[in-house]
Amino acid sequence: MKEKPVKLRLVEVKNGNYKLKYPNLSVPVEMNEHLFQKFLKSKDYYIEGWPVRSHTSTPEKEKIINSSIRKVAAKKV
Repeated sequence: MKEKPVKLRLVEVKNGNYKLKYPNLSVPVEMNEHLFQKFLKSKDYYIEGWPVRSHTSTPEKEKIINSSIRKVAAKKV
C-alpha cells in the first residue's frame, strides 16, 4: 500500500528560516534552508503554499513567498 505524502503548510519565511505547520501539531516547526530543501526534494512531504522551487532565500523572495502565504490563508477564511 502506497502512503500519501504528508501535507505541510508553509506559514512564514524569515531570515532564511522556514516555519512549517504539520497537520497534528499546534505550533509550526522552524527549520533552516538546508533542511527545507531536503523537505522539498522528498517524496514523503508536500508543502502547500510554496510558489517556486528555488534553492536560495533572499529578502526579496521572502517577501514574495510571505505575500503568497497571506493570499492562500485569506482564501481559506
